[in-house]
Amino acid sequence: MQYHAPTKRFTISPEEMKRASYLLRYAIANIRTGAGLDKKGYRAVERPSDLAEYAEGGILDAAKSIGLHLGAEEPGKPDVSNDS
Repeated sequence: MQYHAPTKRFTISPEEMKRASYLLRYAIANIRTGAGLDKKGYRAVERPSDLAEYAEGGILDAAKSIGLHLGAEEPGKPDVSNDS
């Protein structure tokens, strides 16, 4: 990430965004593995919410706030089976 003085904004390269997306999806995959959840995805309404789901939701919200879409907007929805 770099600061662009003329526009007073930070810029980030496509490669940096790709790496950030991979690392966030990798984190979700490992959270699901640790919680015994399916990495291909699941329906969140089929089970009570727990810390793993809240952590995944936080990652998805953080990604969205910086303009990254990780495959879905709700916990349990992204397929992260190829990310770990």
